[in-house]
Amino acid sequence: MNKGIYCQTERELVEIAQQLANTHTYNSYLLFIADSTRLSPDTAQLLYKILEKPLLGGIYPELIAASRRQQTGFLLIPLPMVFEVTLLDLSKNMAVIIQQLETLGQLFSVKSVFCFVDFLSQNKDTLIQEVYNTFGHGVNYLGAGAGALDFKPLDSILYNGIFYGNTALVAVCGSDIQVGVAHGWSPISEPIKVTEVDGNIVKSLNWQPAFEVYQKEIFAHSGKQITEATFFEIAKSYPLGLVRMDAEMVIRDPYASLNGHLHIIDHVPQGDYVRIMHGNPHSLLAGAEHAISLLNNGEKENTLKFCVDCISRVLYMDADFVKELNILGQNGLFDGVLSLGEIANAGESALELYNKTVVISQWNVTK
Repeated sequence: MNKGIYCQTERELVEIAQQLANTHTYNSYLLFIADSTRLSPDTAQLLYKILEKPLLGGIYPELIAASRRQQTGFLLIPLPMVFEVTLLDLSKNMAVIIQQLETLGQLFSVKSVFCFVDFLSQNKDTLIQEVYNTFGHGVNYLGAGAGALDFKPLDSILYNGIFYGNTALVAVCGSDIQVGVAHGWSPISEPIKVTEVDGNIVKSLNWQPAFEVYQKEIFAHSGKQITEATFFEIAKSYPLGLVRMDAEMVIRDPYASLNGHLHIIDHVPQGDYVRIMHGNPHSLLAGAEHAISLLNNGEKENTLKFCVDCISRVLYMDADFVKELNILGQNGLFDGVLSLGEIANAGESALELYNKTVVISQWNVTK
């Protein structure tokens, strides 16, 4: 099997799990749950009891099954790969987390790393750095921020039948995966220094109130006057881009302005440089084309394709998002999640946590 199985009800999901368990073919399972559906704790534990193999995944705003957007339901993906897994409580001291990662890295020759993280977690950005410090540039990475669009705390990470909050799940395997990363946003400003940050709030850019700088750049580009009242409607076309040398710019998603500050989905490091970015549905679709071009699309029969696509791309493109799905599925059907943060490494670059970005991956599922 080289695809996931989409189920609309818990009963259907349990029946599928029983059928798969009877085949004794698979070594691990990924399970992704649409936020609007959820999964009862009792059923989650029953699934693990039935499958008797590592069960990894989480709750996401929406799913992708057979190249189609699904706003409800469950996506179960059986895999032949053997995973070694560690569950990281991100409220703990980082030294404890680093020790857990180092222990995981010593188990066998790691070729690929999967990382699923509660997008509201503490120390999320530090975790990403430490995962990369542990496993380095010689492996490929794939992961996604889990949670709900209402930004309320949620036990969103699933591991072996139990849901966890403020947690990351890191799984390693000895199989190769390919990853393509792109976004389709282009800079419309010169580099701007990030001069004051408090958590995920950017207070000043170039030593001026961050919102004023952002407002001026957008007006110069479009003639549009962004205010706190019109923020979301205009800002969705103008994310920030973290400047990276010789690598895809890392997108950050502003979602609100208050007291002259910019509130961002994920962390923007103080002292870094950003550029104001802009895009439209056409440029974002070109980004999806670029992402798929980065994969080796030769072998299809025994290859599973999996996509981590940002939910904000869906909200921005609206009806045009089906075109993105068609582009990503041009060389075969794929499954995936619509996420709150995309985790991957673009080519030889370092591991990054992206916003408003599409990550397409594939791996061989021959046992």
